[in-house]
Amino acid sequence: MKTYLKLATLAMVLIVPAWGYAADPMAGSIGNHQEAQQELQQAPQRISDPVEFFDKTTGKVKVWYWRAESGYEFYDAPGFHPRTGGPLTAVTLDVITEWQQSQKNATRCYIIQRDPRAPVIYRDHLPGMDPETGRECRLVTISLVERLNEYANGKKPGKIKSTPPEFFDPRTSEPIVWYADHGGTIEIFDLLGYDPETGDELLAVTPEIVDRWKAQVARKPPHRVDPNSHPFFDPKTGQPNIWHSPGENGEVEFFDGPGFHPMTGKALTEITQDFAKKRQQSKQNATQCYIIQRGARAPVIYRDHPPGMDPETGRECRLVTTGLIERLKEYAEGKRPGRIKGHPLEFFDPRTREPIVWYVEHGGRIEIFDLLGYHPETSEELLPVTPEIVDRWKAEQAEAARKRPAPVDPDTHPFFDSKTGRPNIWHSPGESGALEFFDGPGFHPRTGKALTEITHDFADKRSRDILERAEKERAERAEKERAERAEKERAERAEKERAAKELAKQYAAECDVLAANPNDQRRHSRDGVTYDQLKTQIPAAIHACELAVQLNPADLTLQYQRARAVELADPVRGQAMQDRLVKLGYPAAFDNAGSLLLNDPKCRQHCINEAVKLFRKGAAMGDPDAMMSLADQIDQNNATGDKISLYQRAAKLGHPRAKRALEALGQERMSPRPMFPFPFVRY
Repeated sequence: MKTYLKLATLAMVLIVPAWGYAADPMAGSIGNHQEAQQELQQAPQRISDPVEFFDKTTGKVKVWYWRAESGYEFYDAPGFHPRTGGPLTAVTLDVITEWQQSQKNATRCYIIQRDPRAPVIYRDHLPGMDPETGRECRLVTISLVERLNEYANGKKPGKIKSTPPEFFDPRTSEPIVWYADHGGTIEIFDLLGYDPETGDELLAVTPEIVDRWKAQVARKPPHRVDPNSHPFFDPKTGQPNIWHSPGENGEVEFFDGPGFHPMTGKALTEITQDFAKKRQQSKQNATQCYIIQRGARAPVIYRDHPPGMDPETGRECRLVTTGLIERLKEYAEGKRPGRIKGHPLEFFDPRTREPIVWYVEHGGRIEIFDLLGYHPETSEELLPVTPEIVDRWKAEQAEAARKRPAPVDPDTHPFFDSKTGRPNIWHSPGESGALEFFDGPGFHPRTGKALTEITHDFADKRSRDILERAEKERAERAEKERAERAEKERAERAEKERAAKELAKQYAAECDVLAANPNDQRRHSRDGVTYDQLKTQIPAAIHACELAVQLNPADLTLQYQRARAVELADPVRGQAMQDRLVKLGYPAAFDNAGSLLLNDPKCRQHCINEAVKLFRKGAAMGDPDAMMSLADQIDQNNATGDKISLYQRAAKLGHPRAKRALEALGQERMSPRPMFPFPFVRY
């Protein structure tokens, strides 16, 4: 009910002034004129976050909008968009509703691909350049959701052959038609995606594109013309006057307007200067012509064939006239064209009416020179002026005389006039080569180059470049921060590893000092400790070796030294550790594992046999303690073998008891063999 009353009030506000104007036409006309003058005097200002869209008292619109690719832009008055020059539109309830909804989805965008496995990719970040794919990520709106689903499900854009009923959604004003531009000819499609012929991504239509398409359709159908008689360019405007496209047999056919080939359906391409010059190679005239060159040896070449493209040089051979002879001679003698800074007295020879001034055009600005030849900076060939060029040059000079162009900041100065939509900025490279911007036409104050008028393409490209540059800088900053973090983490890891290695080395050295076996051939330290010494420092040895093993888990020597200390405090646990080292093939562990079996009070003949096997394996692996233990078992008749040979091998490895045993045998070779006490004394 409230909505109905609001709309009724708005209707009354809009109808009542119309009755007043009908009663007093003059008063209404004056009121309209004054209101129009006020609107023109005030340029629309952008509103970042509109609060009131309609006047509470009168119901009149207070906000106008422009629909950009990035979303809605709102302004406080009617007029033209400062960047694109397009007209601003009064807001509607549908526009407000969609804008409010888009605020909720402002951080979601999409990317379309040719890959059938993933035709549409969605991102949960702001629209712009996607850092992962390098493609532009466009804003997801309500109206696009259904069409994105269609594209993702395999539907592809189809060419619209007839006039579509609507170009924009009547509820949201979003475009529902997409287009491709082929050399000035617009083709429209019913879905987003890629052009089936060129592979270019289709773009959403804008009001300007719709107007161009409608004008294209409204024109008469193109008719075939003879390129030998039909002018390639309009003699008044210089605009293209002919279009072409390959026919069914592949040969180029020519038409008098834009559109599509009636047989192939391909878009007709607008004629260009390069194309026209190639066509003129075969044209002939029955007159002498000349060619000017940059080379100092032959600045001017004369040909006795008709004007046109010279087959030998590939350059255009121009008609030699009476008025040109003197100037051609000057050019041949080394004189070069100079820029005319002031206003020439004459543009044409008063006797022959031939041009005596030459020109070049840069971005809509004309520079004039006093002689034929080449532009001293761009190397473009100078052309003789025509009456139209003279009129344009004079108009430019009059405009420049009114106001000298002043430098402006392109980031704050509007590219297009918000009232008229006309270009509002001009540019030219400065002395450093970087583009500089000015508020009017003319010439660069230091380089003297003509200023170029801004175009929609330039403005769009610059906006994209700014976004790409900002994205690149952001990516570079992120990459720099990532590299710095990675370097910091690497340094921290390196410091931790260094500290861990230092700590591991410290505990390993402490374990060696407290628990190393002096007869272990793989010990790290030079000396070791006997079992009698180890018994006095068991807790310290176990603690040091436990930490050393944790920090050096692959070091079997440290594991053996830990087991050697543990077996004195906990024989069962020590036996398990030594058994594990036996399986891992650590030589010194075989003697300890066998000795622990023999020292077990419950040990019987089976334990003795197992111990002897361990001693034999340890001796075979070169452990001197295992050699001595096996010799003891041979001496006690628990094993067979050469005891003396075992003593000799153990003594050679530095075992002190083996050396003493050999000395005793040498002194008392004939005496009874000494019996060693049981249980065994180990070192």
